[in-house]
Amino acid sequence: MNTFKYVMIKIKAFSPNKIIKLLHKLEINLYNIKIDDNNLYLKIHSNDLAKIKKLYNFEIVKYYGVSYLEHNIVRLLKKYVYLLSIIILIVLFSMFIVKINIKTMDYNLRNKIILYLENKGIKNYTLSKNEKQLLEIKESIMKDLSNDLEWINISHNGMTYDIELQEKVIKEPVEKKEYCKIIAKKDGLITRIVSSSGEVLVKPNDSVKKGDNLISGDIMLNNELKKQVCASGRVFAHTWFNISISIPKQYEKNIYLNKTRYNISVIHNNKNIKIFKNRLSNFITKKNRLVNIFGYEIYLNKDYLIKKEYVKYTEEELEKKIEELVKDKMKKLIGEEGMIIKQNVLKKVDKDSTIDIELFIVAEEEIGESVQ
Repeated sequence: MNTFKYVMIKIKAFSPNKIIKLLHKLEINLYNIKIDDNNLYLKIHSNDLAKIKKLYNFEIVKYYGVSYLEHNIVRLLKKYVYLLSIIILIVLFSMFIVKINIKTMDYNLRNKIILYLENKGIKNYTLSKNEKQLLEIKESIMKDLSNDLEWINISHNGMTYDIELQEKVIKEPVEKKEYCKIIAKKDGLITRIVSSSGEVLVKPNDSVKKGDNLISGDIMLNNELKKQVCASGRVFAHTWFNISISIPKQYEKNIYLNKTRYNISVIHNNKNIKIFKNRLSNFITKKNRLVNIFGYEIYLNKDYLIKKEYVKYTEEELEKKIEELVKDKMKKLIGEEGMIIKQNVLKKVDKDSTIDIELFIVAEEEIGESVQ
């Protein structure tokens, strides 16, 4: 007999002493007895459960020793068998397509693509194609429907094909201006000129003011006007800026601890339902979508236990943060194509909670604009 297999049971009892006496007569050892309201709690050997079951209804409320291990092993096995069954079903379901989502408002083009796909074996409630087959079908569509499409993409998401496309747009001819010129929209030092029509009036290293004529639409020969055109071209120059930024001395940082948990979540109608309870107090979740079925998205989640700390910037982190803030601010001033050539710190003020910095920036940007 295994002496380490114990359980605590609960019996509804209006006369607990009678139950205790009867169990003693049946030679059932009672290792712990507790009476709470009309409930009788008894710690017994698990081998005696069958005897008590013939006399009373009871509920097992706690396991001890080997019984505790057996109970938890069985519970975990059931949970993981259930989880494995879900994953197997998900994999099986994901082999089928139940929805084709074509992202276009053009009704005629939608029908044309649906018919084309059906001829290629892509329709609802059929087995999904592999990546190579989808690529061949996409190339075939682009070839046969080239008059209707600029591009198309077919992505397999769970049990859905998401089809994104760009319709071919017939561009209206641009009305050509008879005369225009390129002028400077701000002060600068010319660095380079790209001209396609008109007469260039400046060269690299020339200093220009706002409103100066850079590329003229007047074509001159021997000081005589021969022709007028709409000048076109791009003129780039060095420009100058004084900017100010403020950086907090410390920032909130997530510290990853050596503890992770897995979960499964189902998203439907903007509701996120988790299969298992969250077992971490403070965590960050990384999701991997398993399948999308009948509007239900199923994800495998990996939760990372974290703690949040406020930390001060190191010198290296501070320099990197300044660089990021300067780039973001200058992008709004000089656009995506503009470049920062040089930057100098003019003033740096260390306050209680922030560091305030004033910088002088030399940039290169396009300064030409077309006017009539």
